Amino acid sequence: MQDMRHLVLHRSVWNKVLRWMVFALACAFLWSKLSDVQGTFAWGEHVRVTNGSAWLVLFVLALAWLNWGLEALKWRHLVARVVRISYSRAFRATLTGTTIGLVTPNRTGEFLGRVSQLEPGQRTPAAVIGTLGGLAQLGVTVVAGLLGLVVMLGRGVPLPVDIQAIPLLAWEVALLVAILGAVFLFTVGPAVWRSVLTSKRIASGLAVLREVDAELCLTIASLSFLRYLVFLLQFVLLLLAFDTGIPWHMALSCVPVIFLVTTIIPTAVLTELGVRGSVAAAFLAPLAGDLIQVLMASFVLWVINLALPALAGGVLLLGGDQRRVALA
Repeated sequence: MQDMRHLVLHRSVWNKVLRWMVFALACAFLWSKLSDVQGTFAWGEHVRVTNGSAWLVLFVLALAWLNWGLEALKWRHLVARVVRISYSRAFRATLTGTTIGLVTPNRTGEFLGRVSQLEPGQRTPAAVIGTLGGLAQLGVTVVAGLLGLVVMLGRGVPLPVDIQAIPLLAWEVALLVAILGAVFLFTVGPAVWRSVLTSKRIASGLAVLREVDAELCLTIASLSFLRYLVFLLQFVLLLLAFDTGIPWHMALSCVPVIFLVTTIIPTAVLTELGVRGSVAAAFLAPLAGDLIQVLMASFVLWVINLALPALAGGVLLLGGDQRRVALA
């Protein structure tokens, strides 16, 4: 009995140390980005804002919590096939995952942060079924990005790379294929998965995919679409708030292409704020957009949607319930 108590105490101390390490790494990472003189603070004296822009930025900040709230709801629906959890617990898990994902290669730690809120026996199936949420978000991003690209090409909008050599019809076909693929994935796909997973050769951890049905897929796809709309609205509003000179209707077709490009680039590269801003500037500057204003809008979007939630997740990680947040 004494040995067991000693083991529990040792594990508790190790979890506390590990949580503090993750929190410190997240803070160090965010500080390195926020204090980059060339990338952020040096722009301050050149930033131009429109009347009422403060209210727009505050509204975008409120939308960030809606953004992550939708992601938490999506996680709750997915993990319900393993164990039922409250919405507040799902929201806490989502923010915690953001913190850990920030300091891990390719944001692989995001699922670690989420499943750490569950019991050990529930973590593997929850991580497996949770990948469907990422696939749904990726599908929405690809379809919307191709649609935006088709619109830009149809309007003759200048692009940073010469893809006009590829016929517009080819991009329309690619868009159609992406849409049909998404429809197949979320309608016929569940039946295919269940038939495949009847094989005894499939690892037990994947057995949870048998619980995936068309209703769940439709719910996850809808939440992913709503979250994408929120993210799109945030960026467009920030472009207006910082007086970039880009008409809102042009931004609506261009921003989805930016999201698509930043999704294609490896995640580890995207953690570099400068690359995110460069992609946005490459597409928006040719539209008579002010380069510094575009970069500032991109920077504020990064702070609101990633930096602040990561800090909040770090605080939750430090004060988390020992029985539910065990990283070791």
